[in-house]
Amino acid sequence: MAPNYCPSCGATRTAEAKSCGAPFAAVATSRPASQSRRSTGVRVPTPLFVVAASLLFFGTLFFLFVVLYGGVQHAWDTSQNSSSVAYYNTTDELLCASSSSPPCGAEIKPHATSYWAKDCWSAPIAVVTVSTQDGRKLYERGADCDDWTGEFVVINKRDGEFVVNDSLPSTD
Repeated sequence: MAPNYCPSCGATRTAEAKSCGAPFAAVATSRPASQSRRSTGVRVPTPLFVVAASLLFFGTLFFLFVVLYGGVQHAWDTSQNSSSVAYYNTTDELLCASSSSPPCGAEIKPHATSYWAKDCWSAPIAVVTVSTQDGRKLYERGADCDDWTGEFVVINKRDGEFVVNDSLPSTD
């Protein structure tokens, strides 16, 4: 049963009255519970939706970065050491790397990967030298600076002798 007074102004109304006379006040009618209220305006995304969409977007970008660049560590090493020569020392010896003959320019740690920047400022040919701590030369090779980009030197020990290989193409 509908109330017999106006909820806006409190005036008594009759059964035939559709409005109480108050400006812009319409008689309140009840809606069935199944009828939903429709909005004609633009819906604004909630903060939770924005956060979830942002996490999904940036998570996808991070995943693609990891997959396409072979992992975060590989991408970091590449960006930090792209102009250096990598030395993979598989021996128990502490060795030296230098751009010319000894003294020791940088240490090549045992069972580790070390990086040494090539010297391309003094000449267009970079010379890479590997020697022992006492100054015995194990390896020396010169190549154009562009040929050394991303290259590596592997140092092994076989039957008590050092065996050194590089990733440069052969000059034969």
